[in-house]
Amino acid sequence: CCNFTYEYEHVESTLNYKFENLPELLNELQHEREYIIRTTSTFANFLKNNSILLYNDSFAEHIKMLIREAELKGEQSHGEKERLQKLQRDYEEKHLEIEEAFKKAKRNTDAARVTAKKVLEIEASLYKLKHYGEMIKSFVEHEKP
Repeated sequence: CCNFTYEYEHVESTLNYKFENLPELLNELQHEREYIIRTTSTFANFLKNNSILLYNDSFAEHIKMLIREAELKGEQSHGEKERLQKLQRDYEEKHLEIEEAFKKAKRNTDAARVTAKKVLEIEASLYKLKHYGEMIKSFVEHEKP
């Protein structure tokens, strides 16, 4: 009897805490998402400016592939398709903003180029993200030779 009451009160207080903090959590996740999109675009520009091979924006291509897969699944993945299309629009918008900023700055100076040091600083900042940092770090460590 008493143990059940304690468990119920514990679950209820935990749920109340989570619901009270939901707007803050959503805001944090949205800011991290925007930062990740911005840094992805910055990495793409770095590769474009420093690669020996022809530049290939694989992130944009990957999103397009996922959208096509969602389209093939039909109605059951309609929400997923919309989410991916929004991600694609957001990425393209940030990518264009950064490219334009680089072009504008490049007309004034060569300082517009992202350096390898800056890429490493951005990579380290991604690892420090509250919600996605550990996951990003895990992905990167898994991909390193």
